[in-house]
Amino acid sequence: MAIKVTLLTHTPNPEQTVAMAAKLCYSPSGIEDIREGLDEEKTSSFIDMLASLGHASPTEHAYFTFGIEGISRACSHQLVRHRIASYSQQSQRYADGTRFDFVTPPEIAKNEKALAAYEKALKVEADAYKEIRDALAVGYINEKCPDKYSGTDEEIINAYKADDKKSCNAFIKKANEDARFILPNASTTKIVCTFLHTVAATEHSGKFVKLPNRCFCNVLRLLRIFSKTAARHACSDHAPRAICVAESKRKCVRNTAEKSKVYI
Repeated sequence: MAIKVTLLTHTPNPEQTVAMAAKLCYSPSGIEDIREGLDEEKTSSFIDMLASLGHASPTEHAYFTFGIEGISRACSHQLVRHRIASYSQQSQRYADGTRFDFVTPPEIAKNEKALAAYEKALKVEADAYKEIRDALAVGYINEKCPDKYSGTDEEIINAYKADDKKSCNAFIKKANEDARFILPNASTTKIVCTFLHTVAATEHSGKFVKLPNRCFCNVLRLLRIFSKTAARHACSDHAPRAICVAESKRKCVRNTAEKSKVYI
């Protein structure tokens, strides 16, 4: 599965928005005339001035919201640890875990023996997830309707769903809460991220980006995608566009300090 990053929405004319905030800070301009005279050259001048002064707060008035698909839970865990954005992530409590895809690290993919063991483990976990989820759901059904249904877990669930779909779906979601504990970090996820201008940077604001020294490189790779997309939209209001990163281009990222690997 390819990683897909889509710009969902952003501040119209973000650099001008930042320049207006800067102008307010450094000039006697009133709110009514704060936009006056902010042509492209003047806007760029204000941005450069902020960068030279290290004054980043005006850049926080612009935002970019991205949707991300096809990354692993391992990657999303690293991303959300860095409080550089607001996040909304697909819930494993409510989403059906039997429909998740899995990310295969390239080092495993090119090792035949390792790949066989990896795929075997994923199948065991996927089968166990469904077995646990269905067993829990049937338990809830039997508590509510003792001795009414018989057959396999799947047959009981389907029969109960035909009688009371709303209640059945509630039982399944409840079962998901415990069954999800068995899902691996390889599970794919979807996440919406809203970055302030300081991080979803335009060509100027790379000078403002501040990240933890030990930020995983795969997170930095996503940020580069965000940055390039934001730069294209910095001075115009285009419709959302998607960037696809081919599966073949995924690379193993090593954190030498922790001697661990994380993959996107």
